[in-house]
Amino acid sequence: MFAPVIKAHILATTCLYKCKNVRLVFMTKHKVWFLVVMMLMISICYRVYLSDRYSNADARILNHVKFKGEIISLNISGNHAYGIIGIAVSTTNKSEYVATVQSVQFPYSLSQGYAEFYGYVPVETKIGFNIELDSDKGIMRIYDNGRLVKETNVAVSMERRNIEFVRQHSKFRFINPK
Repeated sequence: MFAPVIKAHILATTCLYKCKNVRLVFMTKHKVWFLVVMMLMISICYRVYLSDRYSNADARILNHVKFKGEIISLNISGNHAYGIIGIAVSTTNKSEYVATVQSVQFPYSLSQGYAEFYGYVPVETKIGFNIELDSDKGIMRIYDNGRLVKETNVAVSMERRNIEFVRQHSKFRFINPK
């Protein structure tokens, strides 16, 4: 990750040492280090900020929602394998769950025997397969005639592109993100 930065620093330092003006070499060398340290600090602060947002949103997923059902529709976005899985719910412990947070896309919605999963849709997934989702464990299992096909994580999405895709293609209506 830092290899290009280190190589650039070594190259710049080597070139600067060959200069005749020692004062210029000293000042430029420290400016490069200062720039590298500042970029590193900004990166660390940004990651800490994002991890706080993710942990707060993920804590809301621990809401004891469990349901099973059959896949009746698939809608994959152009953003890797993110998409919407439409599910005819056969069993559930909650009759309704629709989250309406503007800056976060929760991984599922559930109402009146229909549910949607928002997240990574494995390539193996097909209409007619069965799904079992457990929010407390943070997993969704996909089965074909009782045989486990794939297990995937249940997590919130904060990526604007994914949020907009769900808002445009979901059968549920959400508050528009700002």
